[in-house]
Amino acid sequence: MTRIVSYNILAGGYSLRENGAKRTEQLLKIIRAGRPDIVGLPEAINPHKFAGPTVVEEMAEALGMQLIKGGETGSSRDYQTALMTSLPVISVKNHARPGVLARPY
Repeated sequence: MTRIVSYNILAGGYSLRENGAKRTEQLLKIIRAGRPDIVGLPEAINPHKFAGPTVVEEMAEALGMQLIKGGETGSSRDYQTALMTSLPVISVKNHARPGVLARPY
């Protein structure tokens, strides 16, 4: 059976209260509890640039999963979606729906 988890990690996994501190370990604990094969992340990539790897890059590496980033949002304020998976990926295509969806999926 394939386990799929969708989780909004909020603000790309950075703390809104603690000056942008990463919440990688807390998020990994929650995600690991679900033992997922696929993880969908609606607010995966923070549009603000931080030094070093992003939280989702750190999580994908720690989980041994491939990270697939969603398409660019076209806005400097919107978070980018992402998918992490331990399953093989054959191809990837982003779908933009301007005026219908805020982010490509």
